[in-house]
Amino acid sequence: MNIKRKFNAINEHIEILESINEEQCILLTDKQNDYKYCLLRKKNKLIMKRRVRENEIFDYDNIHLLTLNQNTFLDKDNDTILITESFWDSSSPHFISFNIYRFQSQNFQNKNYFQLIFKSDKKFPRLDIVFDNLINVSTEKNRYPFSGLTFTVKNIRFNLYFINQKFIIENIDNINFNEFNDYSRIILLSFGFLFGYVPRGEGYYFAYESNDFEEFCDYAYSDRFIDTYQTSFKPIDTISHYSFIPSNCSDLKRQELTNKYEENLILISEKTFSTLCNLCLIERKILRAVELIMEGNQTTVEAQGIVYSVVLELLTSYISSDKKSKSIKPIEDKGIAKNLKKELHSVAEKYLDDYKNSAIKSKIDNINTPTNRDKLTKPFDLLNIPLKEIDKKIINHRNDFLHGNDFIKEDTFLDFAREHIYINYKLHFLIHALLLKLIGHHGKIRNIVKIYAIDSCTRCNEEEVYRDIGGIYE
Repeated sequence: MNIKRKFNAINEHIEILESINEEQCILLTDKQNDYKYCLLRKKNKLIMKRRVRENEIFDYDNIHLLTLNQNTFLDKDNDTILITESFWDSSSPHFISFNIYRFQSQNFQNKNYFQLIFKSDKKFPRLDIVFDNLINVSTEKNRYPFSGLTFTVKNIRFNLYFINQKFIIENIDNINFNEFNDYSRIILLSFGFLFGYVPRGEGYYFAYESNDFEEFCDYAYSDRFIDTYQTSFKPIDTISHYSFIPSNCSDLKRQELTNKYEENLILISEKTFSTLCNLCLIERKILRAVELIMEGNQTTVEAQGIVYSVVLELLTSYISSDKKSKSIKPIEDKGIAKNLKKELHSVAEKYLDDYKNSAIKSKIDNINTPTNRDKLTKPFDLLNIPLKEIDKKIINHRNDFLHGNDFIKEDTFLDFAREHIYINYKLHFLIHALLLKLIGHHGKIRNIVKIYAIDSCTRCNEEEVYRDIGGIYE
């Protein structure tokens, strides 16, 4: 698929905002009272600053509550700008300034086609080693092959792509801005999780009359995005195995090893990516799981296992609830389970005076509840994900992490760290396996315990670069 876009005007608009500083600002006039403000950058944040007028009085006890929210301003071309989020920054006898987090042109939200653009520090990111069915993008000056994806969220078609060190999300079908904004934030998370990188920070919005995106008619700005996400812990990468092929291999042997690694190594399809976006949009547990995985991938060694354990709990509880037709209770027949409880109650109540309020009665009432281990391992069976004995042992450490148990018994700090990292990486594979399988992916995914094996990890020698998470599950 090939698309054409014009970006000269967009680049110029972004460059103007990014080039301003305390010496060079954009002059804005408050329409309500004719105050003159300067829009400028201070420590890489946008602020609006003006002189305090003679005899102007402020309530200094409450000055921190002042904002410019919903105030409209005129620029040098008499175009109207609406401030939508701001806070008081500082004041002095001569100046008052406000932090500016969001603003937009007057008719921005009346449009139905939008682009959200972030600056990217990657020139030509390799999407082809993660995603299938890529699109090509042409601009006034260049052509960018295999630079983006097309997909659907809530039956709305979207594109995302990288060009000229910018990352763009755009809707092809008609929606309002609030929908576009909500969907875009889900798309950012989903893409970042799968690709291991997504630029964020300052977002520049552009609004259009139609989906040919020929010339933008309105714009907006937002500083309400979290920082850029970047990790080497992505689940799919079809070139990870090349560093494990010895350099002294013959051409024949190299091809044999390549064929072995690439067998059943599948790229993320348009359908799979769309499924992840839609699940994150409608299922709070899945959204939270993705957010936490990305957080865990960037946190400390000691926190990582805790975060991954929480994700394991989120995913397994969701899968068990979602697959109600396949109960994980020890006795699946409700009638048999009820008769067992009745018989146990009749015996137990003979030994206790206040049986109704006893702990024994409560335990019998819940006797058909699966164990923690069953709750955590059964979802892998439900999704047909093969587990090894070491995987089951690692899953049992979930309780240790969540209860703060001192379970890693190593004499030296180095050995302690190695064991901790090993467990973290094993958990990482397990939660990726669950989430990838849940969104319809199958085949092999990266096994980072092998790829990033720590020194002296003899167990890592037995691991594969990729591990198979099983066939297609419907």
